[in-house]
Amino acid sequence: GFYLESDLAGLTETFVLSTSANQESIAGEYEIEVTGNYAGNDYEIEYVAGTLTVQKMKPEVIWEPETVLTYGAKVDEELIKAQAGVPGRYVVFPPLGNELPIGAPTVSLYFIPEDAKTYGSVVIKKEFTIKKAPLVITTEDVSRGVGQQNPDFEIVYEGFVKGEGKNDLSSLPKAHTEAKVDSVAGVYDVVVSGATALNYEITHEPGVLRIIGPPMLYVDGVRVQGNEV
Repeated sequence: GFYLESDLAGLTETFVLSTSANQESIAGEYEIEVTGNYAGNDYEIEYVAGTLTVQKMKPEVIWEPETVLTYGAKVDEELIKAQAGVPGRYVVFPPLGNELPIGAPTVSLYFIPEDAKTYGSVVIKKEFTIKKAPLVITTEDVSRGVGQQNPDFEIVYEGFVKGEGKNDLSSLPKAHTEAKVDSVAGVYDVVVSGATALNYEITHEPGVLRIIGPPMLYVDGVRVQGNEV
């Protein structure tokens, strides 16, 4: 409201600002009272109170979880273990017990202080990397005799997350071997292949088929029957 080039420096009177807030005041809004003794003829002065906002203090919260995890990891008490400079409680999203999906999910940790008048809440967001879980697929080792058909191969899995099984695979594995009915006695690989999954890093490992020949028979020190395996 100053006229033309005038400013506050042109006033010789003293204006006083005061408020009831001090260093011990809790968070909130406090009136700033303006008073003065201007008695000049140039201005009609109106004293309008201002507002001082005292904000809540932000407590220090330290949360440094391991952020590279494997499929099957869940939001649990260990994951959200944190340290705060004042008493309070934690709330997490996704909630406790939720499994973290493959990829880069974000977990938000909220700290709510007990002294809500003095301290404000704190939220910390962390991006996690969830890798595929390792899964080994092979077959049980089996044996058969020469001239017999190959048995059905039993596929075995090692590494499924608790509660999951072969029905959680995108495609099931198959097992085959080069051994035929007329194959000679020996040890043959049972090759496993074809399994795929969204949440597992799959390793196919061969099993063993052992073909056993007839017992060895010697006549005068000469082997006339059977093969060494």
